Amino acid sequence: MPARLRSVLCLTAVFVSLQIAATAADPPKGRWTLDAGFKLEPDTSGYELPTAIAFVPHGGSGAKDPLYFVVELRGKLKVVTNDRTVLVFDEGFAPSEFTAAAAPDGTAEFGAAGICLDPRHGYVFVTFAYQDKDKLLRNDVIRYSTQPETFAVHPSGRMQWTDLFRPFKSGVSHQIGPCQVVGDLLYLSVGDGFDTPAGSQRTDTLLGKILRLTLDGKPAPGNPFEDPFDPLAVENYVWAYGLRNPFGLRAVKDRLFTADNGLSTDRFLEVRAGENYLWDGTERSMAINVAAVVAPSVGPVQMDYLPADSSLFPDSFRDRFYVALSGSVPGIMSFDYDFRTSRMRATPQYFMQYVGKERHIVTGLAFGPDGLYFSPIHLPSGQAPPLSTVYRIREDASVRTGTLMENPNPWVLMYEKGCFGCHSMTGLNRGGNVGPRLDPAPLLESLARQLESPEYLASLDEMDRLDEEPQRSFRKARQEIRDAKGLERIRKWVYYRVQEPRFDRILSAMPNCNVSAPEARRITDLLVKASLPRPSWKGRVARLLPRSIDRKQLPLWLGGAFAIGLGMGVAGVLVARRRRARPA
Repeated sequence: MPARLRSVLCLTAVFVSLQIAATAADPPKGRWTLDAGFKLEPDTSGYELPTAIAFVPHGGSGAKDPLYFVVELRGKLKVVTNDRTVLVFDEGFAPSEFTAAAAPDGTAEFGAAGICLDPRHGYVFVTFAYQDKDKLLRNDVIRYSTQPETFAVHPSGRMQWTDLFRPFKSGVSHQIGPCQVVGDLLYLSVGDGFDTPAGSQRTDTLLGKILRLTLDGKPAPGNPFEDPFDPLAVENYVWAYGLRNPFGLRAVKDRLFTADNGLSTDRFLEVRAGENYLWDGTERSMAINVAAVVAPSVGPVQMDYLPADSSLFPDSFRDRFYVALSGSVPGIMSFDYDFRTSRMRATPQYFMQYVGKERHIVTGLAFGPDGLYFSPIHLPSGQAPPLSTVYRIREDASVRTGTLMENPNPWVLMYEKGCFGCHSMTGLNRGGNVGPRLDPAPLLESLARQLESPEYLASLDEMDRLDEEPQRSFRKARQEIRDAKGLERIRKWVYYRVQEPRFDRILSAMPNCNVSAPEARRITDLLVKASLPRPSWKGRVARLLPRSIDRKQLPLWLGGAFAIGLGMGVAGVLVARRRRARPA
């Protein structure tokens, strides 16, 4: 088989890798996909860029007692009561040149990001990044005081920890993140602030770290780098280090877990005292000392855990971590971690995905008394983000048909299966160069030439003579390709190729990725457009050349031919002039 055809086959097999679904959360049906047995419904609305949710563990039963808190990016904290009244708890605590009308993109991607509650004292902790008087980014924490156990709809006091973080500049999106209260201690997650990666692995800064403090903002006794001679030394606050952007954080009893955002890969890990997680600026460092690596990146944000003894979801969905995703494929992903062996029991799986065409991210996520709550943000291109809704996912046995695997977006499938680890495509920020580019126009032009060649049709006859699988089961498919012409032949070839890469050849560098017929049809629709592209001038000329000529050298051949032709033309003119100049 020609090398060029092998490359094209490899490229299409990468598309085979598609098998995901999508999620999101806006009223139009079909945008968010879920498994059977679950129902999605709105709970409260009217939020401006919500980033995190925190439920009151054992609140009061009155209609106006607090049920959960929602923090908004631009420095506003809201409280939702049992009767679903939404009240402003506090605002204006995160100074910024941006307003809620500015989408959290580029330089505007910072603000209030984390919230956690301490029921025993009635404390509400909020983490945020703000701009100081010089417009430099700084991290900070506010501790609000309210009614112990039941909390309140307005704070009775506040304490701010500005001085602790002032020496360390924050960074856009790589700022302070989530927090967790465990007993009388507070864990804080802090991004690397775009400082040098070496700073993440030093204990004399608060960037790229998990910190452990008292509830009053002092270093927690017994921290691994405690300096007995300097009680307020920076090292005294550090619990673990070597992290990039740990925007997911969850404590389960006395154990701590985080989801760390990487460049094009993310990681899930158990955070242990004094451990270095070795972020050094390279992609490979994201795979060190971790429980799971997720590639390509999904942008993990707020994280929660559903205990095995919970009554919220069916057994197979309990004892799992659930993580909000703000990356290119937004949704919710579950992580099945074995606490006994400290290993993953299964590959991380999407619990919910977005399949709409508009841009969304999922930021806030928390389990409440009656379901899993999450807050998506809609980011329409070139427009101010509209007000957001907090949604609830609950078990509903009447929903007998799941949509998670029924309406997959082929682009989502490509990212899920890692197609762009080997291939690239116009418009993508990143991609591999191992296989050919996946742009439809050159792909179809190449396939049109290859699939109509006598050599390829002869190879189909060779496959028909094999009495082995998978060639035996695809004899009818190969006959369909023989019978088809033009664009229809290409469509059939792609359709069967993504289901079984070896259907028309013995060897294939692409694996069988268990792609169903409906999934293969969607992939084919993405790859094969409505009409064949007109051949480029290179393609037209190449068809006139002998097959022995390497098409990659076509510009060189044409340039040489032009130079020879020009030289012969000049020589002819000179000869003609000499003849005219001779005496008769």
